[in-house]
Amino acid sequence: VANGTATISYTVTNACGTYFAARNLAVNATVPTGISISGPSTVVVGATITLTHGGASGVWSSVSPSLATISAGGVVTGVAAGADTIKYTATNGCGAGVATKVITITEHREAGGTTGHAEPLISLYPNPTTGVVMIKLQGTTGEAAISVTDAGGKTVFTTATHESMIEINLGNVARGVYLVTVRTENSVYTGKVIVQ
Repeated sequence: VANGTATISYTVTNACGTYFAARNLAVNATVPTGISISGPSTVVVGATITLTHGGASGVWSSVSPSLATISAGGVVTGVAAGADTIKYTATNGCGAGVATKVITITEHREAGGTTGHAEPLISLYPNPTTGVVMIKLQGTTGEAAISVTDAGGKTVFTTATHESMIEINLGNVARGVYLVTVRTENSVYTGKVIVQ
C-alpha cells in the first residue's frame, strides 16, 4: 500500500503447542511511470485531433471541457477558443502517474477575413456565381476535404483534394447562400458563396 517495512507473521497452534514465525519485508510501492502524451497541440473549434499515450493503460480527461473534450480513444474536439490541459492518468494499487499536454483551441478561419492572419487562407471566386466556383487554398498541406452545405445544413457537394486550386460546379443547386467548408488535418476554414 505504501513504501516501508512490513512484518509478516504466521502462527500455528495444535496439540503440541503454538509455533510462531515472523519476517520483515521491504515494500517498494511504485506508481506508473513513463506516462507521456504525443500528437498535435492545436485544434480549431469544431475540428478534431488525435492524441496518443505512452506507458501504462489509463484514462483521458480534459481540465476545461468547455474548451475541449476528449474521447476514450484520445480524440480531442475543439469546443471554444482558449487553452486547455489534457491529462492522461494511469493508476495502479500504488497511486497514479499523470501526463499533461496543453492544447490551444483556435476559432474557425473564414475566407475573406481570417482570424489572426493578414490574408485569407481560402479564396472563393467568382462570388456571386452562376455555378462554377474556384477555390484557392493558401498555406494548407496534405489532403483537404471540401464540402458545400445549404442554409438548412444539407450537404450539396463534397470532394477531397491535395491541390491548391480546385474548380467546383454548383450549377445544379438552387439559388441562395452556401457555406463552403475546407477541413485539413489540423484546421477548418469556412467561407460563403452566393449562387445566383
